[in-house]
Formats: sequence, structure tokens, C-alpha cells
Amino acid sequence: MMALLPLWLGDEQKHYQALRHIYSCLSGLSVTAIETNFKQRSPSLEPIAWVLQDEFTIVSTLVFDELGSMFSYRRDLREYYQPFGKSFARVAQHLVQDEGSHFRHFLNILKHNYPHRLRELPDFFQSLIKLEKSLGHYYHTFLLDHAQEMHRFPDYFSEVIVQLILAELNLGDRPSTAVIKSLTLVLP
Repeated sequence: MMALLPLWLGDEQKHYQALRHIYSCLSGLSVTAIETNFKQRSPSLEPIAWVLQDEFTIVSTLVFDELGSMFSYRRDLREYYQPFGKSFARVAQHLVQDEGSHFRHFLNILKHNYPHRLRELPDFFQSLIKLEKSLGHYYHTFLLDHAQEMHRFPDYFSEVIVQLILAELNLGDRPSTAVIKSLTLVLP
């Protein structure tokens, strides 16, 4: 996992830089103002401390978070980015691809380093879903950052993310294509 972290962090920094410019264009705020607001935020790891116990729980959380982000960005592509033209849409497409790649890399770490612990995942993910639903707002950790946006997604969003992960690990059935597609539907 340690070899993957610099690559992952580099991608996450690129995401932040690209999104900062997009938000500047959309909001009218300067990049400097966005930077200032960002620097004033202070992360709080306390609410998510139990997912940071060891490499297994961290990687499991990252698998969940990256796949959730991939679907979230896929929805954002339709809802926010496409109406503003190809340049914005291209950024979102790169975000989707990167998050999918991160998901695959972290999933492979689970498969190769923790085959003896994979059976823990259904219970772990159920607890993770409860945690995410209880957060209510964003704690500025870049982890489980969907909590503040759950109102935009179907109630079953996190459960389907877990089903997809467990299916990839041969620990459960894959949800139907219709259910998967419903995660990114933008309703009027």
C-alpha cells in the first residue's frame, strides 16, 4: 500500500486543483479566495477514527470511498459538468477514471494482502454505512466526503456500493444493471 499512496495523493491533489478552478469559474470567487477558505477549514479525524485502526480498515474504507466517489462524479458529470461544455465535462471524466483506478488498486491490495480478512467486510461495511449516515456533515478529511451530499442520491446508494465491492470479491451478488444505473440518474 505504501507504494500506492504517493500516486493516489498526487491524483487527489490534481483533482483539488482542477475542481478549485471549476468552482472559481462557476461561483465567481477567485482561486485565492477559495484557497483562503480551504486553509481555514480544520479536519477532524475523531468521528472516523475507528476506520483508521490498521491497514485493512483503512484500505477497506478507501475501497468504499473511491467507488462511491466514482459514482458521485459520474452523476456530477451529467448534472453539473456537461451543461458547461466539453472542458468541464472532460475534467469530470478524468475524475471518474481516476477514482475507478484508485478503487481497483485498493481492491487489489485487499485481495492480495488480506484474503484471510475478507469475510469481515460485510459487517465492516454495514458499520461504515451507519457511520457515514450519522456524520451529517463533512469533517474535511477527504474521506467519507459523501455524507454532506447523501440527499442527492437514492437512499440505497451506499448499500449498492457495498454490494458492488462484495461482488468483486466473490462475497455476494452483483446488483442489477438498472439499480447500478439508478445511482447516477439526475431527476428533475
